[in-house]
Amino acid sequence: MSSSTLIREEKNTYLGKTMLSTPEALQFLSISESMLDKLCSNGVIPYYNGTDSEGKSKVRLRFFKVDDLIDWQTSYHSPSVSLENFPDSIRKVN
Repeated sequence: MSSSTLIREEKNTYLGKTMLSTPEALQFLSISESMLDKLCSNGVIPYYNGTDSEGKSKVRLRFFKVDDLIDWQTSYHSPSVSLENFPDSIRKVN
């Protein structure tokens, strides 16, 4: 494959993965770790706990589905803004 060939990822993947670790989710969302912690603790973004070799849950080892992250990113749509939508009181007058 030449260096100019684009590699198309499958739908709803990031770095070729459907599940991301915490560092990968932070990079994908472009948010801080403290923000991700708040979103997880408030149940806004679902996550899955990792387990150790004995099958015990490791609270700080979290994994995220790319689909869930995309759903969160696209759930707060802002309407388009144009000058026609602004009230007269805040329009710039020439």
